[in-house]
Amino acid sequence: MTPEIERLAKEAGLERSRCAKDPRWLGSNEQLAKLVHLTAEECAKEAEKQEDNGIGEFASGATAAANNAAAAIRAKFALSHKTPEAK
Repeated sequence: MTPEIERLAKEAGLERSRCAKDPRWLGSNEQLAKLVHLTAEECAKEAEKQEDNGIGEFASGATAAANNAAAAIRAKFALSHKTPEAK
């Protein structure tokens, strides 16, 4: 697991199992949902950083596309009190 994922897991409130033979992360459904939300937020931030190296209208179009992607990621993985429906 990468240090970034471990940081997000800890921030979400998950804890490592104390059993050395079974190093799983433990937590509630709410904590798992928070981990997903935090991970999606990191993805959205990365999408916002992406811009085309072109000039003029191409650069502004790429920025708009990156911002639209970031907004879509945030909307899809927003925290809510509803139980997600199976798809």
